[in-house]
Amino acid sequence: AGPRLQSVLISPHRRAAVISGQTVRLGEKFGDSTVVRISESEVVLKQGEELHTLRLLPEGEKRRSRAAVHSAKKEGRK
Repeated sequence: AGPRLQSVLISPHRRAAVISGQTVRLGEKFGDSTVVRISESEVVLKQGEELHTLRLLPEGEKRRSRAAVHSAKKEGRK
């Protein structure tokens, strides 16, 4: 499934992101890629000449857990 952007931290003095459980700052390496941009909702990784954008999912697009789906079905909701 590839790397997953989990969190972003932006302050006046630093930019960091949590990608698949690893905290990385702007300019640092994540695997074979370098973090070249961090914004409020995405991180851009550069590997060779290729750029890969990881995005945070908006609240409405996050997948519900199996327990939440099962509970909703039992209650007649979708």
